[in-house]
Amino acid sequence: MIYERIKGLGNGVIGGWRTASPSARKLEAVADELGLSVDYLLKGDQAMATA
Repeated sequence: MIYERIKGLGNGVIGGWRTASPSARKLEAVADELGLSVDYLLKGDQAMATA
């Protein structure tokens, strides 16, 4: 995935999150690249509803 290469994550790291939880550092790197908050990545639209 392109975000893995841009943020220096190993190949397949994001796909591996289907069965294992990401570290806070890796999740933050992806959120930063997407211009989203970590909270939004974790909760989706629920994060916006409670803000």
